[in-house]
Amino acid sequence: MGIESFKWPFRQPPFTEAIITRQVLEEGLPIKIVTHFAEDDSWHFSCGTTTEYHDEEKSDLGQILELDSSIAEIANLRGGSRAKRAEVGAEWIRERL
Repeated sequence: MGIESFKWPFRQPPFTEAIITRQVLEEGLPIKIVTHFAEDDSWHFSCGTTTEYHDEEKSDLGQILELDSSIAEIANLRGGSRAKRAEVGAEWIRERL
């Protein structure tokens, strides 16, 4: 199912650059941690298995939403916040940074 099947949930457009871990993008691990930075309004999506800089890849919000449509649930995450979940389908727990 492509992003055209959704009402776009993010405030930023689909082509907005975001950071995602290689393990999610290339290995198919689930997104478990989403951070929305207040300083530059940027997004970071992680599986939670790495914090290494060399594991980060550039993507865009549209591609990331196609990988995991459940992130639409946290598209309204305030800048300066993080959302975590134990597994896909689990409730997102939001926290301020």
